[in-house]
Amino acid sequence: MRQDPWLRVNPPRIDWPMHYPGGRTDRDHPLCRTVRAARERAALGTSFAGPGDVLPFPSATDLAWFTAAGIPAVGLGPGAQSMAHAVDERCAIDEMVAAAKAYAMAAIEWCGVA
Repeated sequence: MRQDPWLRVNPPRIDWPMHYPGGRTDRDHPLCRTVRAARERAALGTSFAGPGDVLPFPSATDLAWFTAAGIPAVGLGPGAQSMAHAVDERCAIDEMVAAAKAYAMAAIEWCGVA
């Protein structure tokens, strides 16, 4: 670029906006309570165990689109957030199994069984 006279005067400019709208479902919403309870039951005896909490999640998810449409949504997943998209991304198997159980229990509780 330094060798080209035009580019030297007109350097390229790249804009990469990373705006992703936020979304929110109140921690006392019945869906949050249902998912939190399912996670606690599913995680008993695993490294995923402990009281579930509703916390801000500093990442882009589809939750924003659901909540913008008036559909309550929550995010739940296994593993440490610091490991997400890392070079050596990994998650304990018992956490993945507990998360899958929590998804199933929450869906059955929220939607019912046919």
